[in-house]
Amino acid sequence: MTPGAAHCGVCDVTRVYARPFRTRDLPRVLARRLAQAGFEVTRTDVIPLLNARYDADTYSAGLIDVIHAYTRKRIGEGEAAAWAEDLRALGARGEYFFSLNRYLFVARREPAR
Repeated sequence: MTPGAAHCGVCDVTRVYARPFRTRDLPRVLARRLAQAGFEVTRTDVIPLLNARYDADTYSAGLIDVIHAYTRKRIGEGEAAAWAEDLRALGARGEYFFSLNRYLFVARREPAR
């Protein structure tokens, strides 16, 4: 989610929300880790999710509420609410854009003999 440039708290919101995701670089290292564990990667794909405009019935709109609920307990209601409202305001101005790539790795390992 790309917030409006005027909102300075976006760094705090995204930093706090991303904190529990300790392996944010997992797509980059997963094939190697699978190989080290004895798996052969047989297929990789990307599954994109795109919301080119704000719509309350989309994944990204729901994610705003999830991130807001999580971060308000850590950085305060005011900053978290301002972040969420900034994104909705982008939608009202026709400037909202959300893109997320999800990565699929199919791997197999021969059974032990």
